[in-house]
Amino acid sequence: MENRSKAILGMEDSAFARSLFKSMGYTDSELKEGKPLIGIANTWNTLVPGHYNLDKVAEYVKNGIYAAGGTAVEFGTIAACDGVAQGHEGMHYILPSREIICDSVEIMAQAHRLDGLVLLASCDKIVPAMLMAAASILTKHKEDIHGTIKFIFQPAEEGGRGAYAMVADGVLENPKPDAIMAAHMMFWEAGTIVIRKGSAYLAADSFHIKVHGHGGHGCKPHECTDTILAACKIVTDIQMIVARKVNPQDVATVTVGAIHGGTKENIIPEYAELIGTVRTLKSDVRQRVIEGLHEVCRGVCEAVGTSYEMDYVQDCEAVDNDPTLMGIFEEAIKKVLGEDKVLRADQCRPGSEDFSGYLTTGIPGGYLWIGGAYPGETVPSKNHQPTYNWDENAMKAGAAAEVASALAFLDSME
Repeated sequence: MENRSKAILGMEDSAFARSLFKSMGYTDSELKEGKPLIGIANTWNTLVPGHYNLDKVAEYVKNGIYAAGGTAVEFGTIAACDGVAQGHEGMHYILPSREIICDSVEIMAQAHRLDGLVLLASCDKIVPAMLMAAASILTKHKEDIHGTIKFIFQPAEEGGRGAYAMVADGVLENPKPDAIMAAHMMFWEAGTIVIRKGSAYLAADSFHIKVHGHGGHGCKPHECTDTILAACKIVTDIQMIVARKVNPQDVATVTVGAIHGGTKENIIPEYAELIGTVRTLKSDVRQRVIEGLHEVCRGVCEAVGTSYEMDYVQDCEAVDNDPTLMGIFEEAIKKVLGEDKVLRADQCRPGSEDFSGYLTTGIPGGYLWIGGAYPGETVPSKNHQPTYNWDENAMKAGAAAEVASALAFLDSME
């Protein structure tokens, strides 16, 4: 495919455009016909911590572009921080900033006929904005792609229901995808991509148990039904579900994350509450845990003289990677990154991921893990920890893996 930049640098009447580039210090070698012009859309500024170092990152990106035989051109766009903007009128400007970022990137890429783009972003509103720009530009080159690539921008991943809400709103319609993929940063070394055929994440459920009783003064416990005692007994007895009711070869975790009850040291409260999470892989084990929770609550409440109510929500299903699809991804990623950069996970992750919401529709899917740890880290910091610090070289490997996987799948459909 011919370089787009030929329209401004490689034509007979390109002298004026070339002179403009030379006025900025570009050499004949950099402007040589056939050399791709690669844009770096940089959101660097000194207002947003996540973007403060992107000027340094851009220098590494430039070196990589030149090493690969291209010519690097850099331009800037805005990046506002919703953390700083919270609590005042500034918050009204955050969501609109996405459209401005998207439009500004597309304008520069199209006006200057860039042959490729590297998008440097950090904060959560800016990354989707740049992907919006990438999607917009790709739509103008649909004839060069053997199929359709659909971008999904999804909220509420951490709550476990974002994908399900998107599916309910019709995100997988018009057109309906033949396959779907997702990726997540993880603690393997940066530059590596980790795959797993089959089970990747567990199903996640949440429960809220409220124990009711007859409160009273702490000096007269015989006149009360102690909800605190019942709640504490439930917490300890719940552990018997996995230990004695689930096959040791199956995967199950039941965790109580919070318990609340009472307001004073000398008052037995009318009620106590506890909330927790359940993680399972198999549907029959999931059902056994649900039954076990009710058995424990009934038994404890009968013994103590209290009653209970339980709100149990199946937040998301297990993620099961399609083996054939993952095979296509694996081979494609090896071609662009090298065989030594593609690792295989030997077991399912203990966490959960609402990517399963898309898979419940019957569409085959594959989930990749992008290594983000610095080389040589013996104990890399994990996700959701205050010490988490990822190597930005992961961006290059992750983007290459996703693009290669998508294009390889489309080619396999021909």
